[in-house]
Amino acid sequence: MDSLVEPRWPPGLAVMKTIDDLLRCGICFEYFNIAMMIPQCSHNYSHRAGPEK
Repeated sequence: MDSLVEPRWPPGLAVMKTIDDLLRCGICFEYFNIAMMIPQCSHNYSHRAGPEK
């Protein structure tokens, strides 16, 4: 996401906002392309937001 400002969702589309949130990385806020998961806690993140090789 280019900005950390959340888009405004109409009240009738609250379910769509939930789905949108689930499809985005919690670190970089981009949509998941290749999702990674930490096995110990099951948190997920985008491969772009992960540690450098």
